[in-house]
Amino acid sequence: MHWAHRMAEHFPDGQLYVDLRGYGPEQPTDPGEVLAGFLRALGVSPADVPYDLAERSARYRSLLADRQILVLLDNARSAEAVRPLLPGSPSCLTLVTSRDSLAGLVARHGARRIDLPRLPAPEALDLLRTLIGGRVTAEPVPAVALMEGCARLPLALRIAAELAVTRPASSLADLVTELGDERSRLDRLDAGADDRTAVGTVLSWSYHRLSPPEAALFRLLGLHPGPDLDAPAAAALTGADLAEARRALDALVRAHLVEPVDADRYGQHDLLRAYAAAHADAEDPPEERTAALTRLLDHYLAGATAAMAALVPANREAPPGGPAYPDPSAARAWLDGHRASLVAAIVFAAERGWPNQAARLAETLWRYFDTAGHYLDALATQGHALTIARDAGDRAAEATALHHLATVYRRWGRYEEAAGYCQRALAIHREIGDRAGMGAALNTMGVLSRRLGRYTEAMAHYRQSLEIHQAIGDQVGIGLALGNLAIVYDQLGRYAEAVDHHRQALELLREQDERGDVGIILGNLGVAYARHGSYAQAVDHLEQALGLLRAVGNRAAEGDFLDELGYVHHRWGEPEKAQQYLHQALSIQRELGNRDGQAAALMHLGMAYVRADRPADALRYGRQALDVARELGERRVEAGALDCLGTTLTVLGQPDTALRHHEQALALAKELDDRYGRARALDGLGRALAVLGRREDARRRWQEALDLLSDLAVPEADELRDGLAEYA
Repeated sequence: MHWAHRMAEHFPDGQLYVDLRGYGPEQPTDPGEVLAGFLRALGVSPADVPYDLAERSARYRSLLADRQILVLLDNARSAEAVRPLLPGSPSCLTLVTSRDSLAGLVARHGARRIDLPRLPAPEALDLLRTLIGGRVTAEPVPAVALMEGCARLPLALRIAAELAVTRPASSLADLVTELGDERSRLDRLDAGADDRTAVGTVLSWSYHRLSPPEAALFRLLGLHPGPDLDAPAAAALTGADLAEARRALDALVRAHLVEPVDADRYGQHDLLRAYAAAHADAEDPPEERTAALTRLLDHYLAGATAAMAALVPANREAPPGGPAYPDPSAARAWLDGHRASLVAAIVFAAERGWPNQAARLAETLWRYFDTAGHYLDALATQGHALTIARDAGDRAAEATALHHLATVYRRWGRYEEAAGYCQRALAIHREIGDRAGMGAALNTMGVLSRRLGRYTEAMAHYRQSLEIHQAIGDQVGIGLALGNLAIVYDQLGRYAEAVDHHRQALELLREQDERGDVGIILGNLGVAYARHGSYAQAVDHLEQALGLLRAVGNRAAEGDFLDELGYVHHRWGEPEKAQQYLHQALSIQRELGNRDGQAAALMHLGMAYVRADRPADALRYGRQALDVARELGERRVEAGALDCLGTTLTVLGQPDTALRHHEQALALAKELDDRYGRARALDGLGRALAVLGRREDARRRWQEALDLLSDLAVPEADELRDGLAEYA
């Protein structure tokens, strides 16, 4: 690690690092997961990460070709864990650390093995002198014996030094004698020990000096499924109160048996975790270990439930006596800080015999994972929830997990897979008579149809969803269905109906204290106001929406409405503000892997750069938008990207090519019954025809566009009238 930092300047394209967890109580890191993380670090969106290990490895190697990157694969257990992660490019260097010789890498891949020696004696003594102080100089012979008794291994030296510091009245000679007695005891138990036994010797020496509560916590820490934990989780493991758990953790920190990760989180070296887990297996009866892990999982479930109650008060109630969060930001901070441990707890519980806790945790955290954009976590945890539901024969839970998986794939723009999951969920909801589930699944089916430009089909799904929610009195479901219907009305040019439905939805959701959904409706209402040219009102609603969405941590919707806010400023004639917001939106959508959001932001950036008289940038973003939209089947965005490119080509003096782009956009808009899209394409055709000198054809196209918009109170209609008057 130290060497990699020193060599950073020699690898200008960066470094990739992963802890392979080759040694310790946890399962080693899966090479496929490592490759997924590396690909995301190299700029691949989560939606584009291949599923097959071989495909991930091939994509990884192609991305590293000709790049100068240092890849650090730390703590590998075997050559098999390393092989898929080798770049295969001579411009990259791979550094692998392991306690194994990894002979297979040398034989098959030409690796150069470097055996790290133990600390040289002078450096080991310097370390002891730094940690213990003048006693090392005063007792040189015992100091050397202590150093050799620790095999000059840094971890053992630090722990032994801490023992010496805590016993200032004892001489180093006495401590060396005790260490020798401890080694003899361990050697009798393990005749085949090598020099690494020094760590075990020192750990045992330290462990036996812990108080019973400290020793109990130390053992149980080896069972914790996540990478680290805080004091309340430690208290849950031991069943002690929080103050006692903090005292025990402080003692373990002083003994170097745990290490602080941040202000209130603690982790362990994998040797320490393995040692602790072994003592737990040997000293704690199975029923006590089971009880400790059950308390821990219940603790995480209570914390997650309380956090979600603060974020989504209409949907959840905090458990009696559970933690309370003063505001949504505190709840979100707890979730963000515990996310890795929560995911690990769900996987552990699902695989080790706590299916009920796993399923409840997965369902409780679903909305957090979805809105915060943690889609890989959502995919993993809902996959376990689906398996648990099927094993238990719980059809309702199975349908819920299928619906959640459909939402993950929808976020990634993989609409065909999303539809498959959603249709299976809808079928089960119908089979068991779950009307609320049917309404929710129909709502998602409507979103998928709308994304694909099938507006009639989308409206049918939304109306069915609305009828079901009205019949069962589900006010939140009614509000969401009304809001989604409003979006379709807006895209079809039925602006009065769109605004009316948004306002109804807003009133209902405010009554239910649905802050996140209120934010989404406010944002969509802002979009509708922008259509009318009420730009100040639109910006006000969009900024209110962003405030609410940031408060509840809805990153996906934040990206969507930053995009819309940028587009409003573009139409308002403020290109610099437009570009600022649109680039923020694109960054969030790429970070989350939201392909549909990326397509829209790219399209709007292209349009903004046309107005800013930067045609090269407009072409670049327009072409990217077109590629993504066609890949996803997002026909509305495809039409917008074609118009953006057509307008840019007209500016660049290529009106013939521009005509072809606008004609394709017009055909798509007609298929979608999108009046606004048709008018936009006709306007673009008129501009290209005017440059070609075909005045009458241009006027005819502009008049067709005006006829489409004449009964709509939109600023584009006034612009067309003014343009026709000037062109007369």
